Amino acid sequence: MAAEVLEAIWPDQGETSNVLRVYATRLRGRLGSDALERTDEGYCIGQPATVDLFEIDSLCKRFCREQGGRTLTLLRDAFEALSRGVPSWLSSREWFQPYLARIEEVRRGAGLIIARDALDRGAFETAIATAEKLLSLEPCDETARELSIRARLAQGDKSGALREYRVYRDALSSQLGVEAPKWLRSLAVHGAEDVS
Repeated sequence: MAAEVLEAIWPDQGETSNVLRVYATRLRGRLGSDALERTDEGYCIGQPATVDLFEIDSLCKRFCREQGGRTLTLLRDAFEALSRGVPSWLSSREWFQPYLARIEEVRRGAGLIIARDALDRGAFETAIATAEKLLSLEPCDETARELSIRARLAQGDKSGALREYRVYRDALSSQLGVEAPKWLRSLAVHGAEDVS
């Protein structure tokens, strides 16, 4: 089976098993010695690796049901892995383009869960850091911006909350030509969502 896969990926390469061993060695070098396991049939991803977006998505849903524990740890690990980004050699492939939006959607969902949980637990620095990672890719993410503002207010950093609002307001204006919601301004300025 492995020889057939190698021949399909690298046709006319002669000794394709050597090519696979070289790539396996490089992968272990980058990801650690446990990243790949040798089996009778070839190689498999080592455990516990989260390599599937469906699995990460199910972690998000499980966390919403269970609230914490091992699920949160796995979710944090998955978020960190997704936050490292997709290698440019892969993201430039035409066939991979449809997956980029799905990766971002899952990363955002995981990040929002982690930031909300941190805010609820009083881990304000974690909430802010997670929101900042989300905002680094999408400055107009209203939910991430709100979480950042709320975490700063909970820390007593009113000027930081107002600064976050202003950055958001300016991003919305310059990128989308729209105004920021009044309730978010009220939250940042007064620490409340009163829009009157």
